[in-house]
Amino acid sequence: MTITRLPFKAILFLLPLLFAQAAYPVGRGGDINSKLLAAAEAGDTAEVEKLLEQGADVNAGKVDGRAALMWAADAGHADSCELKRRGDHTETVNVLINAGADVNAKDEDGWTVLMEAAWEGHTEMAKALLDKGADVNVKENKIGRTALMVAAELGRTETVKAMIGKGADVNAKDKNGKSALMLAAEKGHTEIVEILKQAGAKE
Repeated sequence: MTITRLPFKAILFLLPLLFAQAAYPVGRGGDINSKLLAAAEAGDTAEVEKLLEQGADVNAGKVDGRAALMWAADAGHADSCELKRRGDHTETVNVLINAGADVNAKDEDGWTVLMEAAWEGHTEMAKALLDKGADVNVKENKIGRTALMVAAELGRTETVKAMIGKGADVNAKDKNGKSALMLAAEKGHTEIVEILKQAGAKE
């Protein structure tokens, strides 16, 4: 029997295909689930609705665990989350949430949809997620930061306010012992520093 060795470049090309096949096995709705992820990322609400009606799993994720709701949040399609942000794609996240999307789902790093909204500065989306029960105090795995810490470090003033209003722990610390107040101060976000102090953050 002759054993054929594939060139290294060919192996690199095939690996993503193999992983995709593992994540979405044929005959188990895999193809329709991958289409849902793509539609969510594109903010194509009509396609999302159609695929959900056809049986796509709203909480199915890619190999990294990122489900459709997170892809929509990452791309800034606030409409899916009941947000009206610049009037574009304002229905996608709302559709996903109403279809049962887990607002507290995490990717392989423990990153949540709310953290994604905070990172991107989508305040209205963050509000919508919080109203739907997103956990404002959960920490991601690598550094142990909350969505509030993410928003504070990046200077997302309105998002910080929204999270405080929903019970964010202003004194929580990451694995490096840093709080939202410390992170905001380091980046020179003086307004956020004052907001956090007024909410009870300790120096």
